[in-house]
Amino acid sequence: MSKQFCNQNSLKQSIINLSEIQTNISLSIQVLIKIIFMQGKRAPGEQKFLTYIFRLILKKGGLRMLMVTGDITKDMQTLDAKDDINLHRKRYGNMDQCLKDIKNPFYIIDSMVIKFKPYNEIVSLHQQGHILDEDFKYYEQVYAENELKRIQVLKINGLNECINCGQEYKMIVNQDRSCEATQDKHQPKHKY
Repeated sequence: MSKQFCNQNSLKQSIINLSEIQTNISLSIQVLIKIIFMQGKRAPGEQKFLTYIFRLILKKGGLRMLMVTGDITKDMQTLDAKDDINLHRKRYGNMDQCLKDIKNPFYIIDSMVIKFKPYNEIVSLHQQGHILDEDFKYYEQVYAENELKRIQVLKINGLNECINCGQEYKMIVNQDRSCEATQDKHQPKHKY
C-alpha cells in the first residue's frame, strides 16, 4: 500500500511539474511574441522626437519642406529640459548623431539640412507603419498646398516640368534632344 501511495505522490508531483513547465513555456511564448511584434516599432521617446521634427519641418520648413539642424535644435531649446523630446536628443550628445541613428527615417540629411524624402517614399514609410496616421494626414495637407504654390511659381517664371525626365525647363527654350529620357523635346507635366 505504501508503494502504491508513493507512486501516486510521484505521479501527482510529475503532473504538477508538467503543469509548471507548460506555464513557463506559455509565458516564454508570450514574451517572444511581444518581442517579435515590437521589432520595427519605435520606443515612445524616439516616436515623440520624430513626430516633433516631422511636424516642425511641415510647419516651418517652407515650400521645400526642409530645415537646418541648428534651427531645429534652437526650436527644441524652447521645450522643457526634461521633456521626452529633449531627453531623447540629449542621449546622443548632439542632433546630428541622434538623427543618423534613426532607423527608417522620413528625411534625408544633406550636410546640415534635413529634408523630406520624396513623396512616394513617405507614402511607403506610412504604409509600413513608420509614420503615424495623424502625421501622414498633416503631411498630405501641407504637401498638396506646397505643390500648388510650387506650380504657381513655375508658371510665373515661365517654367514647366518634363513628364518624362522630371527636369524643370524654360518653356520658350524647349529644344530637340533636351529631354534626357526621350532625347526629344520636354513634354510638359502641367497644363497652363
